[in-house]
Amino acid sequence: MDIHVKKFVVGPLSTNCYLVYEPLSKDTLIIDPGFHDTKIDRFIEVKNLRPLAIFLTHGHFDHIMGIQHYSNSYKISVYVHKFDHPMLLDSIANHSALFGTSFIFSGPEILIEGEESLRVGPFKLIIIETPGHTKGSICILIDNLLFSGDTLFVDSIGRMDFPESLPEKMEESLQKLAKLDDKIIVHPGHMGSAKMAVVKEKNSFLRI
Repeated sequence: MDIHVKKFVVGPLSTNCYLVYEPLSKDTLIIDPGFHDTKIDRFIEVKNLRPLAIFLTHGHFDHIMGIQHYSNSYKISVYVHKFDHPMLLDSIANHSALFGTSFIFSGPEILIEGEESLRVGPFKLIIIETPGHTKGSICILIDNLLFSGDTLFVDSIGRMDFPESLPEKMEESLQKLAKLDDKIIVHPGHMGSAKMAVVKEKNSFLRI
């Protein structure tokens, strides 16, 4: 299957939101819509895309504050790990209250229970549990594309000093990712993307 990825950098923390779409069917997944951005709306309209679902790599405000708009606009559900689900319902837990915008989601949700394979339209998703940055952080593998949220960046990893962090679990999470094929393309929650081979070379945290 031919899978295309379009990245949008949104919000005050320059969060990466990804549209993952199949150009023939127009079926689309929205990953980490941190904020509503009209550039995303226009791209979906111009390409005549058909969003099927929203997936969250974790529950921090800069990755979730667009979910209300996109869930309402396209009548789609939000997939989130069960351990981070409470963050969608609590503006203090998701840290939006600290930035002066209290965000709470009200809409259809599907809880991810653990590591599993999911089928959404034509897409097969492999959910990899990667606690550390948050208790319910996940990475999402679609074909040769890894959406790593704030667990793994090209040359660093996510913070582990939040109340909801599990720093003692991060090494185990990184060990899982270090075993992935070098040809996989890593699309993180912030900054640029790269093949896993490059990430392994640049990122000292994967040399474990």
